[in-house]
Amino acid sequence: MRVPFHFQGGPSVANVGPLAATVQDLALAYAVLGGADPDQPLSVCQPPPFVLPPSTPPSLAGLRVGVFSAYVEGSDPQIKSAFWDTVAYLRELGATVVEVEIPHLQALHLSHSITILTEISLLMDAQPQHLFSPDVQIALALGQETLDSMDFLAAQKVRAYAMEATDDLFGQVDVFVTPTSATLAPRLENDVFKAGLSELSLTTALMRYIILGNMVGIPGLSVPIGFADESNLPISLQLQAKHWNEHVLIDLARTLEARAPTKKPTLYFSILEPSSA
Repeated sequence: MRVPFHFQGGPSVANVGPLAATVQDLALAYAVLGGADPDQPLSVCQPPPFVLPPSTPPSLAGLRVGVFSAYVEGSDPQIKSAFWDTVAYLRELGATVVEVEIPHLQALHLSHSITILTEISLLMDAQPQHLFSPDVQIALALGQETLDSMDFLAAQKVRAYAMEATDDLFGQVDVFVTPTSATLAPRLENDVFKAGLSELSLTTALMRYIILGNMVGIPGLSVPIGFADESNLPISLQLQAKHWNEHVLIDLARTLEARAPTKKPTLYFSILEPSSA
């Protein structure tokens, strides 16, 4: 647990981290929030967080960047195009791009789903069900009515395999890169805010690339790399590294941010400037 937290969530899958408009802001927030907390035993055994100073000009010489081509194929065409364009840019800066493979991904996805459903269902079991929207009630029912302790135990055995697979992965590379999600941000119709949204294919696409990191607890960072042609929706790259190597991700994110700066949102409020209203 790099950033300690004090809220209820899935005991083994809930994590928190900084969300910022720039990589430098994120690095500052991480330096403040990260580290051991004596009130959180799971956070005590960790090296102190640190951030590397920016390198000028940027050089990625010696950095091994892992890509799993078949995994990326499940993405929206515009996301795939932006992904491979960014990988080519990393290679131009001196990074060594390494083709890797994560065996038995389908089993990992299933194990992750079972773990989340059972942990959240157990946590929410004592809460009045009528307070949840229909989509949440459906998800909780899947965990409460269709899964048992043997399913959860089997999922944790697969999780142990995922830990070994991750160790093997970062024996080959320093950073593993994927799209952040397999689909662009979906448009939500007004009825979603009343009834919720239960669409398994969409959920799967949105969560496609977080599975490994969420199961084994490795650090991850998402950085914008472009915008979709017609919708102008953002496209981003997910960077992952071995445990306690957040500084490697932040350093690489700085390089990517300089190439594809973000745009100010259409609806924007500054928390630092006086309101004009």
